[in-house]
Amino acid sequence: FIADLLAADPSGQILENTLYLKGQLAAAQAKWDEARRSFETLLRNHPESPLQLMAEYGIAEATFRQDDYGRAGEQFELLRRRTHDRSEPWLAVVHLRLAQSLCQRKEWDEAFEVASTIEARYPNFEEQYEVDYVIGRCLSSRAEFDQARASYEKVIRSPGGEKTETAAKAQLMIAESYYHQKNYKTALREYLALEILYDYPTWQAAALLQAAKCHEMLGEWKQAVDLYKRLRSTYPDTNFSEEAQDRFEAAKRRLAALPAS
Repeated sequence: FIADLLAADPSGQILENTLYLKGQLAAAQAKWDEARRSFETLLRNHPESPLQLMAEYGIAEATFRQDDYGRAGEQFELLRRRTHDRSEPWLAVVHLRLAQSLCQRKEWDEAFEVASTIEARYPNFEEQYEVDYVIGRCLSSRAEFDQARASYEKVIRSPGGEKTETAAKAQLMIAESYYHQKNYKTALREYLALEILYDYPTWQAAALLQAAKCHEMLGEWKQAVDLYKRLRSTYPDTNFSEEAQDRFEAAKRRLAALPAS
């Protein structure tokens, strides 16, 4: 339908809205190059369009989704500055994406500064759990583990976020925080909880790998061997399978070297 409209050579508002819808459709299909081109065409041919801000957001979102976090951060920062006196709910995503871009670049202080203002400014933001995850990452970078865990817990317990992939990552970060504090027993429990409670193979495999490392740190070599073996058989196609194989062999040798009980 959009192609038919454009073929009819429309003008004015009809063309503006058609180009915007074309960009939206491409974004919904994760065709990010096509989405960006549609939004750029809209801005180039209709610089005074009332859809200008939304098209600029569309361009920034496409850049973010293609993992160009430096450029995306610049685009979202420009949008944030241009809308500093506005409070429409959709603008919360601009602040979130800016914080996420900074987080991806490990600019932790800047990410925290942006993320920590979002909840007060947009109290009904449906993706606040994503904001809390960013805040948790920033606090973890400072080794403020108690505060970080509180933020991750907000992700896990939020109505919108509790079963999302972000919640699985938050659970992993809770376990990691205990691991960094050398509290291996608690870390082990939290890693295993992730593997049971969530259905995201990448993060389940990551959790099992780390859980097995906890067993190693506790001198529990048989349990470590069993977990490495389970990881390899249950999640063979993840990026963690190869490391699990190497550690499985090493753990088997340590187990075999133990004196018979």
